[in-house]
Amino acid sequence: MTDASYSHALRAGHVLHWYEVKRVLGEGGFGVTYLAYDRNLGIDVAIKEYLPNELAVRLSDTSVQAKSSSYQNDYESGLTRFIEEGQALAEFDHPNIVKVFTSFQANGTAYLVMRYEEGEDLSRLLGRGVIFSEGEIKKLLLPILDGLEGVHNKGWIHRDIKPSNIIIRADGSAVLTDFGSARQALSSTRSVTSLVSVGYSPLEQFATDRRHQGPWTDVYALGATAYHMMLGERPVSAEERGLDMLSAAPDRAAERIEQVSHQYSGEFVDAVQWAIRIRFNERPQTISQWRSALGGFAPHSIPRDERRVFSAPARVLDPATFNEIVFAKALPAPPTEKRRRASLFARLMPPVNWHKPIRLGLAVAFVGVVATTVTASVVDVTPNPPEPK
Repeated sequence: MTDASYSHALRAGHVLHWYEVKRVLGEGGFGVTYLAYDRNLGIDVAIKEYLPNELAVRLSDTSVQAKSSSYQNDYESGLTRFIEEGQALAEFDHPNIVKVFTSFQANGTAYLVMRYEEGEDLSRLLGRGVIFSEGEIKKLLLPILDGLEGVHNKGWIHRDIKPSNIIIRADGSAVLTDFGSARQALSSTRSVTSLVSVGYSPLEQFATDRRHQGPWTDVYALGATAYHMMLGERPVSAEERGLDMLSAAPDRAAERIEQVSHQYSGEFVDAVQWAIRIRFNERPQTISQWRSALGGFAPHSIPRDERRVFSAPARVLDPATFNEIVFAKALPAPPTEKRRRASLFARLMPPVNWHKPIRLGLAVAFVGVVATTVTASVVDVTPNPPEPK
């Protein structure tokens, strides 16, 4: 039976078209997600209902309506965006992006019917104190990047990437769920705190002006998720980091990553640091850029203190033309001879955890010295052959 704590949710057994509600999977500020049974296909599905709790209420006949006439325009705007999101996502069929089968309107609201993904969300794993290695983080996030890149190229942003919206399946693969386009439609009128996920939302999402949001907004959230997987703690909020920056205080998030940097390759640490930069035009501007950085490709292997970012002026972005933006490039400072040699070395060598090979090298060197000493000792006690007469 549906958990009684979900006071606004539909009850178990309620039928929407040919979908029978079984239980609540989750509830957020913008809607409720149910596990339901598709009577036509004979399979379980997930159904997301548009129900923004700041704007709307459920009536006794299970219909949904705006709380008052003053909320009507906002409610309808979010509803339209919710339906558009469903129509857009239905075009995608990527194994690491939640599959939307269809959408429909009923009860004065709208519903998205999605593939039901069995597994455990990443936030629960992190809540048990799990720390992920570099290889494990890449295994989970890189496939999501591939799927998300296609979504971005169609002019859509997720806007709510965080561990609780990443499901880990039984086979170890990950799927990204719960796109947040309704947030975009409501962000000019609703309170900021209901529109962000603290620790994962970048600073531009704390503003009601959406012009500075783009693929780099999702990149920040992905970097913050990687941060959590590295440290086992929720990232410092962008709002707090922004205040630190204004007061010339050290960046606490960057300092925390440095404390565990010895456990990861330099290229990987650089990529995470780059993704969570406060200024949006100093981050990777596309998924492709960040993917390259995660792989350790030039020019992103340049050490952080030797990298300068040339920021392009802010511009109004049309969501349909994200991929046409002029990117802010992360370029190295003019290298000295010492820097040139270091940069060449970084480009030629693959990312590795250097502490392991160093220990191995020292051990091999030690054995070599011992072997040489023993050999020399043996040679020293061997009598010289007699000189010919």
